[in-house]
Amino acid sequence: MMVKITFSHSLEYKAGRVAAHIDDCGRYELNRALYNKYGKSEDYENGKLDTLMKNGGGESHEERGLHCDEVEDFTIKLLNASAQAPNINQAESIPFICRMAFNFQTGRWMEPSNGVYWYPYEVQGEFVNRARSQGLSEQDCIRTLKIENLVKGTQARRDREAAHLAELEQRRLQEEKKRGGQDQAQYENKLNEIASTKRLAEANRIKNPDAIAVIIGNRDYEGSTPDVDFAGNDADAMKAYVLNKLGYRPGNIIDLRDATQARLRDTFGTKESHRGRLYDYVRADESDVIVFYSGHGVPGLLDKRGYLLSVDSNPNRAEITGYPVDVLLKNLAKVPAK
Repeated sequence: MMVKITFSHSLEYKAGRVAAHIDDCGRYELNRALYNKYGKSEDYENGKLDTLMKNGGGESHEERGLHCDEVEDFTIKLLNASAQAPNINQAESIPFICRMAFNFQTGRWMEPSNGVYWYPYEVQGEFVNRARSQGLSEQDCIRTLKIENLVKGTQARRDREAAHLAELEQRRLQEEKKRGGQDQAQYENKLNEIASTKRLAEANRIKNPDAIAVIIGNRDYEGSTPDVDFAGNDADAMKAYVLNKLGYRPGNIIDLRDATQARLRDTFGTKESHRGRLYDYVRADESDVIVFYSGHGVPGLLDKRGYLLSVDSNPNRAEITGYPVDVLLKNLAKVPAK
């Protein structure tokens, strides 16, 4: 079977289609060149999205019967062709903003930690900010683009890849044992560790793939505010519990250590807007949510309301520098969790 790339569409659309394939061939520099030439067009993003949707979020190029030599030749022809001007009005549409903000390789919005380096983060980050400024969340974009199945397929692919890597490591150790490269005790310990990792990965995949946890451990406070020596250990224990017992994905844990007021607002939102980072993580009607906090809490001296004390807060001015517990509860109630 061969992947047919000579489709009758604009050059930008064809470039988007081939960009979804060329990376599988390891030609990252060609992918970057395609993006630099065609990436600002909506047709480019349409072509890329159509291809990713057709592939179900993650078959390998071997599984799709991809001929890399032909794809590379077609890419070079596209780079030598004359590009059409992008449609500026379409580029401002909500679907276009969502497509530009989304990282189809990870199933999430483009963030610096995703590390998909052929897209400049400055460009993708601009569209993430533009989406947020229009009141859109990551889940809103998933629904707008109608890529729920693609996102689930991407997650399933990552699980398969993790299991495959663990299996390869197990085979490597078995080969080393045959060659006498390890003593028996060390071999058994590593083998047991890998088996445990595989069991946990499988349990995580089955148990709670969409669940989200926010874990906060505020230990080292600024100024004269006493430290909370046990906060870090508490947060570590809670993180181990949600990973190993509840089966949460590591990427679905928002782990905040020594959180400032700004980070609490970024995570939970504010009185004016409840759409913080947690809101973006949640999959509507599918995600369970756990919030764990270990650190100081104080009442306001003037209003007597309860406040979480971030590490940069002044306990004597909690109304200004703390994070209100009632705002936290109201914003959590607006998160579309199960």
